[in-house]
Parts: sequence; structure tokens; C-alpha cells
Amino acid sequence: MIGGLAKLQACPRCRALLEAGTKKCPYCSTQVQKAAVLTAHVPGDLGDAGAAYPRAGRVLIGVFVALYLLMLYFDPNRDAGIQGWTTRPSHAATYAFGTSNLFGIRACGQSWRLVSALFMHLSLLHLAMNSVAVLILAPLVVAVLGLKRAGVLFLLTGLAGAAASHLAGYGGAGASGAVCGAIGALLAFGKREAGLRGAVLMRAMKQWVMILVLWTVVALAANMNIDHIAHWVGFAAGLALGWWGEGGRAGRLSGAPLWNALFYAGAAAVVATAFFVGVQVQRSFHARDVAFYNRGSFQALQRIQLRLHGGGEPLAAKLDLPDPPPGSEELDQALREAWQAVRESPSAAAAVSSFDAAELLWQAWRIESMCRYGPCANPAS
Repeated sequence: MIGGLAKLQACPRCRALLEAGTKKCPYCSTQVQKAAVLTAHVPGDLGDAGAAYPRAGRVLIGVFVALYLLMLYFDPNRDAGIQGWTTRPSHAATYAFGTSNLFGIRACGQSWRLVSALFMHLSLLHLAMNSVAVLILAPLVVAVLGLKRAGVLFLLTGLAGAAASHLAGYGGAGASGAVCGAIGALLAFGKREAGLRGAVLMRAMKQWVMILVLWTVVALAANMNIDHIAHWVGFAAGLALGWWGEGGRAGRLSGAPLWNALFYAGAAAVVATAFFVGVQVQRSFHARDVAFYNRGSFQALQRIQLRLHGGGEPLAAKLDLPDPPPGSEELDQALREAWQAVRESPSAAAAVSSFDAAELLWQAWRIESMCRYGPCANPAS
């Protein structure tokens, strides 16, 4: 019924889209009774999938919006005169809430950022565009795959896009890789399935692919800061999951136990990520104190080095360090010992050795403090 109005219903077991009135699913042989009826225009919109699955997508969008508001509310720079209260979170806030920051992942081992980045957005426009796409696509994804498989699809395709972008040397945030993954998965399902179900999915997803291609061309021409790698790798991962996800092929990811295991593993990863984000946000509020101490300790090292070369302040001068923040007590002690050694005998080997030890400790502490408290803990000296 291409070009007309198609009445569809979803199989309660395998989520196949069937013609209204079908008693037995031809894909899994399940008896179909009182299944939700979907209406799909071919080509055109996605029909009444939103009416059949009204909560699909809304919860996810709620998470997006809640995280964005939390970033604004708990922004470490909100009252610092750096960023102020605006509708766009500062870099300190986005780092604390888990962008896929290259330094955070590679130097600090915070691989959880690949998960947290899928749920957060960097601006209102970024949030609005992904939310609209999720609102439109999520009901159909759930209608075709079921809730658990849709959740697995979101995480796996989003992670594939984020990981590919990270390996290419880029960092960022957003659910667009997973959105593109949903397009790819539904396109693959439509291509693989014959009849009305395949026609519905193919016609709708071809339009989305055309939009994605057009958006990529425009963004590249305008030199916009868009993560195309995450988009297209997510799309490719969705194609793979949609084609091999169930039915008809060796090595497929079809069995319900496997999908259930993937779903619960993903849910556990999301919960663990939420914990790490909470810890990072709490630490970020110490970043300004750490930055203040970092400047003071760097200046102290400069003064000590100057004395080693026979210049600088009188020997009676005191080392004036700020109060040490959490985790800097060892460095604070090393700096004071180095200053004492250079005061007593600037040219002695002990003074040089003490300075070298303090400098190495400062370098290690600086990297560790950036991992713990965020990049604002290491401003330009």
C-alpha cells in the first residue's frame, strides 16, 4: 500500500510491524492479540507510533534537559565572574559533567566519559536539535525493536560514534551519534524486511538519511564545529545492528537472553557513570582553590630557582604560599624544604637536589589535580 494509509500493529514478542488484524506473527509464530495499532503514511511522517508509545523518547529528553539545567546550576564558574549565569554552561561545568575530553580519558583514565557524553549537550541549540530528533524517532524505534533493544541500540551506536571520534583526536558530547544509529538501524530493518513493514521503514528512513547528508554538506561548507565522525560511525553501527540484530543470518545478535544481558550491562554502566559524574562535579568546586595554590607554588619554584642562580630576594625573605588545598600537603612540605635549603646554602648540592625533587613533585601534582578537579585547576601561570 505504498503512498496510502497503512494500519499496522506490533507483535508483542519480536516487535515486528504487522498488518492490522493479523492473528499470528509470521516471524516468531506468536499469537497476536490486542496489539497496539500504529498508523503510518508512506511516504511521509512516522504515523501514530507516538500515540502507541507515548513515553518513548520523553524520558530520555527529560534526562537531557535535567542534566543541562544541573550543569547551569552547579557550574563552578557561575559566581566567579568568569562566565556568570547564562544559558550556556562553562567549560568547567561541561568537563565536570563528563564530556569525552581527550585529556580526561587519555591522561586520567576516565573512560566513563564516553558514556556520560551521550546524555549531555553543550548549548541550547545542541540540546533542542537532538531532543527533536529523539522525540520523532524514539517511538518508532521502540515499536520496531522493543524498549530493551532500543536502549541497547542507543548505547552501542552512541558509544561507537564517541569512541571513533576520540580515536580521531576529537572530544565532545551529545546524543547525535546514537540518533544517527537509530536511523541506520531502522534503514537496515526496512531493507531486510519485505512487504509493508519494509516499505514503511525504508521510505521514512531514506528521508532522514537525505537530511543527514544535507546537514553534513552544509556543516562542512560552513566550517561548523560538528562531530561528523560520531554521526557517521554511529549510523554505520546502527546499520550493522539493524542488519545482523535478529533473524536470517549467522552470527546474529538475536537471542533474547543476549539482548537482555546487553541491556542490563548497559544500565549498570549508566548507573556507574552517574556516580563518577557526581564525584567529578563535587570535586570541581575545589578547582579555584587548587588553581590559586598552583599559581603560588609555580611562583615559589621560580623564586627558588632564581636564588639557585645567585639572584632574587634577600635570604631573610619568607616563602609566602597560599593555604594548601586537599591533596597538596606533600607538595607544600617539599616547597618549604626546598626554600629552606636554598636560603641556607644557595650553591650547595643539597639545595639543587631539593629544588629538583620539589619541581618533579609539582609536575606530578599538577597533572593529578587537573584530573581530579578539572582543567580550571591549571590556568596559565
